[in-house]
Amino acid sequence: MQKIYIETSVVSYLTARPSKNIIIAGHQIVTKYFWDKLDISNTFISELVLQEASQGDAQASQIRLEAIEQLKKLEIDEECKTLAKILLKKKLYLINSLNMPCISPLHQFIIWMRLLLGILNT
Repeated sequence: MQKIYIETSVVSYLTARPSKNIIIAGHQIVTKYFWDKLDISNTFISELVLQEASQGDAQASQIRLEAIEQLKKLEIDEECKTLAKILLKKKLYLINSLNMPCISPLHQFIIWMRLLLGILNT
């Protein structure tokens, strides 16, 4: 069974008010379709996703937290933090079209390490 890591932007697209921007609206529609097909028993978030989802408008953050409350949590230990610092220092993270990191290096580290170590593929 395939396991999936959910990043904060997925939760934001899922729970946000419908956008008037056609591209963002498309992301929201696809995200909602994806979420409806998701097997939450094989879906993970990190502590960082919980922290990010709880920020901002109180009502919006409550909706985001309710959407992810049943997902399994991956812990971030000292080894994760050390490797994330290395990734930042060496700039080993994805860049989007605006020349900005598209997901946090620590999130990417968690994804990569869990996959490399086989934790998400067991």
